[in-house]
Amino acid sequence: MPVRAPRGRETKQQWKEANTQPCRLSNDTACPTRPPVRRPPAPPAATGASGASKHEPRGEQSEQERLLRRHLTAAAAAVTAFGLLHHLDHTIRGNHVGWPLVPAVTPFTFSLLVYVFLLPGLYLTARRRVWAGYWLAVAVPVLLLVVSVHFLPTEGYEPPSHIYTPYADPLGYSQTPAGAIRANFFRGVYAPVASPIWGVLAVADMLALVASCVALSLLAIRARLRTGRW
Repeated sequence: MPVRAPRGRETKQQWKEANTQPCRLSNDTACPTRPPVRRPPAPPAATGASGASKHEPRGEQSEQERLLRRHLTAAAAAVTAFGLLHHLDHTIRGNHVGWPLVPAVTPFTFSLLVYVFLLPGLYLTARRRVWAGYWLAVAVPVLLLVVSVHFLPTEGYEPPSHIYTPYADPLGYSQTPAGAIRANFFRGVYAPVASPIWGVLAVADMLALVASCVALSLLAIRARLRTGRW
C-alpha cells in the first residue's frame, strides 16, 4: 500500500491512521500482504587463540582475563628476576656451581635451562599465545628443583648456611675447598666491605624465588578455574 504525504491541516494521528488502514482491491477483496523478508542467519563469531570471540564486547569476562594475564605475567617476571639474582649469587660465591663456570655438569647447569622457558613465555603471554597450562608446567619443576637443592638434606645439597656464610665470613670461607674458586675475590675485593647483610639478602632472594614459584603455580590454577581452559 503506498504511503501518501499529509494533506493540509491533517494531524499526525489522522495521517498515521490513514496510512495504516488496509486497502481494498474491490469491495470484498483485501490487498495482498507483502511477504516477510527473511534475513540469513548471522555467521558464528570467530574466536582467537585465547578462546574469546574477536567480536566480543569488552565485558566482564575479557576484563577478568586481562587481569589474570597481568597477574601471570607479574609472577613469571618475579620468578625470572629472582632466578637471575640467585644465579648471580652463585657466580659470586663460587660454591655449588657447574658448567659453564666449572667443567663439571651439576644441578646449577640444568637450572640455567629455566630461562629458555621463562623469557619466551613472558613474550608469548603478552601476545596471548600461552595461558595457565604453560606457566603451571614451568613453575612446578622450577619449584621442585629449588626446594630439593636447598632444603632436602641429600648428598651435595645447598642449605641456606652455604649461601649466608661466604658473605658473613669471607676469610674463613676462602680457605675452604668450595671457596678456593673465589678466594681472591673474597680476600682482596669483598673482605674490606664484608657484611652479614649481604648474606641475609642472598638467602632472602632464594626464599623469594621459592615464594614466586608458588605464587605462579597458584595463579595458573586460578586462571584455569576462572576461564575453564589451560
